[in-house]
Amino acid sequence: MPEPVQFTIKPDGHTWALARDGAFVAHYSHIEQATHDAVRHARALEETGEPAQVLVHAKDKVIEVDVSPTVTQVEELRGPDAA
Repeated sequence: MPEPVQFTIKPDGHTWALARDGAFVAHYSHIEQATHDAVRHARALEETGEPAQVLVHAKDKVIEVDVSPTVTQVEELRGPDAA
């Protein structure tokens, strides 16, 4: 299995920097938006079969974010008429 594409979020001054495999993607003023976008990108890759992970670096810790959709999200995607 190939190495996963790694999305990392790190503090950068008064903003948060999102990178993909070490290459800068964007700055965010809020960690929530950076995490949301990183997970969205990771899920899009996983749908094509390419593994991906999201890591948040904060206060001397590295936190891996689960990019799997929750049961509620899957149900919402299927819609009310799904069996």
